[in-house]
Amino acid sequence: MLRQVIILLGKTPIFKREYGKSLSWEALSPILNSLTDFIQQSPDDLTEFMNIVNYKVCYSTAKYYNLLVIFVTDQTDKEETIKEQTVKVRDIFVNKFSDYLLEGNYNTEIYDSIRYDTDESFRELRPKIALVGFSGVGKTTITRLIRAEEIPMKHIPTITGDVAAIKVGSLHMYLWDFAGQEQFSFIWSRFVKGSDAIILVVDSTKQNMKESKFFVDLIRKEAPKARVAIVANKQDLPGALPPEDIAKELGYRTYPLVAIDPNQRGTMLNIVAEVVEVTAGVTSLIQPMLERESLVESAEAAIMQGNLLKAAEIYRRIAELSENMGEDDMAAIFREQSKVLARQVQAAAQQVQEAKVMKPLSTEAAPRVELPTAVESQPKTESQPEMVEEQPSPPVVANQAVSTTPINTAPAKVESTSSVQPAATPTSEDPDKAEIARLEQELSEINDRISELKQNAEQISPDEFEKEMVRLEDRKNQIHKQIMELRMNIIKKLAV
Repeated sequence: MLRQVIILLGKTPIFKREYGKSLSWEALSPILNSLTDFIQQSPDDLTEFMNIVNYKVCYSTAKYYNLLVIFVTDQTDKEETIKEQTVKVRDIFVNKFSDYLLEGNYNTEIYDSIRYDTDESFRELRPKIALVGFSGVGKTTITRLIRAEEIPMKHIPTITGDVAAIKVGSLHMYLWDFAGQEQFSFIWSRFVKGSDAIILVVDSTKQNMKESKFFVDLIRKEAPKARVAIVANKQDLPGALPPEDIAKELGYRTYPLVAIDPNQRGTMLNIVAEVVEVTAGVTSLIQPMLERESLVESAEAAIMQGNLLKAAEIYRRIAELSENMGEDDMAAIFREQSKVLARQVQAAAQQVQEAKVMKPLSTEAAPRVELPTAVESQPKTESQPEMVEEQPSPPVVANQAVSTTPINTAPAKVESTSSVQPAATPTSEDPDKAEIARLEQELSEINDRISELKQNAEQISPDEFEKEMVRLEDRKNQIHKQIMELRMNIIKKLAV
């Protein structure tokens, strides 16, 4: 993993960017001073390596510009890739800022834009994280949790292994998940070797904790320089060992987790960030992604409540976050969704406005317009001239015409036009809303059942408890999807 980039003009740093825990400037500065003195004696540009403590340092020079580019990486990174990226950044830097370098300009703000190029190098030198553990402990579920994929409710053994390239916000990483069955033990060493970080997953049972000592020994043999942590999964099951006991037994920091709970994705991402030892600056790259997920949930809630205007505004904010993270395709999707919702709100508002305009026409204008035709159809009487004289007062004439003249057409017109208003207002008989209410009631009952199940966990066997919890969580996921589909049907109706 690329941990730090430093660029010196002479002996003065003009650019620094940290991606993970690395050498302090106090420890690195004397070494760099000696290095620059040594480089001055060389007639040609150099690209070389040195090892400092537990880190690999690659330096590349551009002597004509008095420039030195430093990459600090993990010992596990391949020198070929490190060298390629170091030279690449050096050449880009020279091409961009050659005039300023020749002037001897030390203004760090001038050179700040190179960070976009070093970020690209970080993506190429992303951390390799090995996810290890025996079969059934939840490795694949955790992988899918990190990748925001649909979480499997039933265990499906990984046959040979999976290597996932994951982008979490602007943090790129490899995640290696491999088969935990003993018949695949011949490949375990290969997967563990060369890892920057290793996450050992246990299912929080005493038996599995004892068996997992095998992986602890394997890690210490094959990846002694890797950063290691333990995830105590299935903490929701009765009899689960507390993380403190597991940490004491296996010797590494242990984090509690319930991997089948999608709400714990943020928790798992933070575990990854801590294990890899990324800096606060890189951890902040994850936050926009977490904020986006939270906003998506808020938008869905707003849609469920029928507040399309709020949902449209939230989608617009999500589009901005996606754009800032460089995910232009996703930004375009959310921006278009915001526009769709805004158009639906506008269409619904127009319907309401038209209904308001039609209402006064149905109570006043229609009877008055129809009245002459109706009067002409009747034999003339002495009372008719009086009605004509009172015609300048439309409301009174309309009322008198309906009450004193045996006319059938005018009242019929009133009833037909006045019936428009109720049609524009959603009624409680909407089948989609009725189904949503039923599903929400079922969801409430399931949550009550889960609470009851947890309270009585000691009276149920672990297998029965897990089977029932999986069934209930699976049904909850189905209900949430059904409710969302029904809400979208309601939105589509508003747009018609």
